[in-house]
Amino acid sequence: MIQLTEDLMKLLEDILDNMAGATAAIVRQAQEFKRLETAIEQVLDIRVKVSSIRNDTLYLQVPSAAQATQLQYRQYPFLSKLQHEGLVPNVRALKVQVRPDTAAAIPAVPFLVQITARRPRAQCARTQGPGQT
Repeated sequence: MIQLTEDLMKLLEDILDNMAGATAAIVRQAQEFKRLETAIEQVLDIRVKVSSIRNDTLYLQVPSAAQATQLQYRQYPFLSKLQHEGLVPNVRALKVQVRPDTAAAIPAVPFLVQITARRPRAQCARTQGPGQT
């Protein structure tokens, strides 16, 4: 079974190496982003997702607002370290977005929503108070 997995991985690597055009560019970019994510996680010790690099700006996504704030405050030493290691030589700015995990946002136990019927406002306005006829 292990041999099959190694053979399959070799086959996939060969296929990816022989790709050309837009598909190959997307695959190479995804691999580059994954390597960058791994390096950033080792440097900062937080989970990040590289969403893009455009116009000398590195766009990252983090799971919490606290981590986004930390990154924003430490962006210049952080970028300097990444540039020194040769990971992002042309990046001069950092933009951080918060993107919480969707799995954590979904409650584990479903909850019931109780809906109560209400009278329309028009009926409430026509209701007469005490002593009115």
